[in-house]
Amino acid sequence: MNFRLYIFVFIVFLSSASRSYAQYGFSVDSLISKAIEQDYSIKVLEKEVQRSSLEIKLTKSARLPMISTNLWNGVTSGRYYDILSNQFTTARTLINSLGITANWNLFNGGYTTTKITLDQAQYSVSNLNLEKRKIEISKAVIELYAEILLSIKLAELFQKEIDLYKNEENRLNELRKLKKITYANAAIVTITKQKLENRKLELEYKLDLDIYNLGLLVDMVLPVEAIKPFDNIDLIDINTQDFVFSTDSAWLRKSSISYNIKQLEIKKADLNTALRGTDSKLKIKAGIGIYTGYSTNRSLYNMETNSTIRSPLMNQLGDNTYEALTLNFYLPIYDRRNRIVEKQSIIEQNIAELERDQIEKKIIFRYEMAKKDLWIKQKRLKVANSQWMNEKEIFKSYEERFAADRLLKTEFLAAQERIIEGEIDYYSSYYAFFKAFKIFEIEYLNGATH
Repeated sequence: MNFRLYIFVFIVFLSSASRSYAQYGFSVDSLISKAIEQDYSIKVLEKEVQRSSLEIKLTKSARLPMISTNLWNGVTSGRYYDILSNQFTTARTLINSLGITANWNLFNGGYTTTKITLDQAQYSVSNLNLEKRKIEISKAVIELYAEILLSIKLAELFQKEIDLYKNEENRLNELRKLKKITYANAAIVTITKQKLENRKLELEYKLDLDIYNLGLLVDMVLPVEAIKPFDNIDLIDINTQDFVFSTDSAWLRKSSISYNIKQLEIKKADLNTALRGTDSKLKIKAGIGIYTGYSTNRSLYNMETNSTIRSPLMNQLGDNTYEALTLNFYLPIYDRRNRIVEKQSIIEQNIAELERDQIEKKIIFRYEMAKKDLWIKQKRLKVANSQWMNEKEIFKSYEERFAADRLLKTEFLAAQERIIEGEIDYYSSYYAFFKAFKIFEIEYLNGATH
């Protein structure tokens, strides 16, 4: 009984969830936000950005003094000459040394300054990689979203065509029963209906696959009802002043994520060379410390202090306290590794420059091709819309002629089919333009390019 109750509750839950999706729905922008929010690679890249930021702070902290404490313990056992008793004595002695020091790198050959600049460049690269991945996910969502809506619409239109041929098939079968026509006369209609049914099945399979893949991107189970259609995009005209296309190559380079990443990689290679070069430069380090210690051998202490009093621990610590101030100059003379690493950095820089130049050559070309593709798809949409409207107008005269028995049923059926095919062509062009426009908007109109 409980098992049946669970099944009933589960079915009610799914039903209510489907109604909720159908009521609110997910727009393409909300789907993009969800996909970016839950994507594993995005989360990893965000952590990379955080790590790069902490690396900058870590390098900057090297400019501050470093304070440390130390404790040294040692045990000696053996003979020593006691001048007070004028004889050799054997004893086991525990010796301890305490200290606190502060060290400050006054100058390290420019290493810290160069390393901070290098870390900042890596931080910028991490941010750009994050932005690039967001664009890739957005494009994937847009493509699936458009394909899903197109498949839903085409499935409806295919069903309309199937119904037309099904009605015609029933009519011809009645005539065949009356022996007014042969099976061969009706076969072409049956075959056409079967082809349309196969096309619809293939389309439904593609729809299920696209819904599944979109669900993977947003990390949730999506029924078809959850997909909210977008506003009428055929009202958008990219030839108006609202969509002024830039022809400035400098702007394209500046807004290209891939180009900027390569620029930063060139800078990083140059900084790595400079960073390695700091190893051969002068370094200055200052230090200050306070030290003290004590020994468990009181006789030895008395000998060193020329005293016959048994000295307590605190007296020893006080007597043994001393301060130290150091200034260390370090200048390497020769290290073959520096030259080798410098050559490696130069090679990395050359590779990054070649890749950057290759990207630069393609930036303008890809932008121009994206514009042309958008214009062609908008033109195709207008043509498809015009053809569909013309078919509707022509069909009116076919209806009049068919009503007046001046048109064959097969001719009327062909006219109905042309209207549906015109609608199919229109919506195929409609969603193709939508997809191209949204991707162009993300890559160029929002100020960042791939």
